[in-house]
Formats: sequence, structure tokens, C-alpha cells
Amino acid sequence: MRTMKIAATGLVLGLLAAGCADKDERSATPQANVAPANVTGTWDGTFISPSRGIVPVVLTVEQNGTNVTGKLEGMSSGYGGNIQGVVKGNDLSWKVLSGSGGGELAVKGNEITGTARDAYGTARMVLRRRQ
Repeated sequence: MRTMKIAATGLVLGLLAAGCADKDERSATPQANVAPANVTGTWDGTFISPSRGIVPVVLTVEQNGTNVTGKLEGMSSGYGGNIQGVVKGNDLSWKVLSGSGGGELAVKGNEITGTARDAYGTARMVLRRRQ
């Protein structure tokens, strides 16, 4: 009887582990096959900070595959400046090369939204592609 319980417990744990591994593989595989969003161009928008209010910004981006470089303008010194980042699917992660700052943004066509950080904390960033 004890041997059957141990075997049954082992079987259940094995199936759970296999199910978890399978789930992780399914969620990771589609992301790997998604082409990076096109973020090349000039983006106008706002940096909405609890400490500084609404600050107009301009983000100019050049893209080479999944890598991006560019310039963020309109922010106070220590935040804006040259940026570098990576696009994975519709997710854009970036950092300011000199000073502090960076963010994680979601690309949806001609709009980019998400969270940005600077020396004062976290804020919301909303950008629209310049036409």
C-alpha cells in the first residue's frame, strides 16, 4: 500500500513538472518567432511624473534589427540624452547612456506607452509617431 502511494505521488509530481515545462515552452516559443516592432522615427509625447508633472518629450530612434539607438530630448539634464535599447516583439527596453534613466515600453502601431525611470522615480511615458 505504501509503495503504491509513493509511486502515485511520484507520478503526479512528474506529470506536474512536465505540464509546467510544457507551458513554459509554449509561452516562450511564440515570442521568439515574433519580429521586432518597427520603432524607427521620431516620437512626440509626454513623460508624466508625480514629482515633475507633465513634461513634453521627443524620442528619435534608429533601429538595426532588434537594437535601437537614438536621443531623448525635452527632459531635465541627467535624464535625457542618447539612448540605447532592444526591441523584443512589441516590447522596447531602453536606457540613457549618460546620466540616469531608462524604461520598458509597449509598442502598438504608432503609439508607445509604458514606464520610464529617472533620478526622481518612476513615471508614465506616452509617445506617438510623428507623421
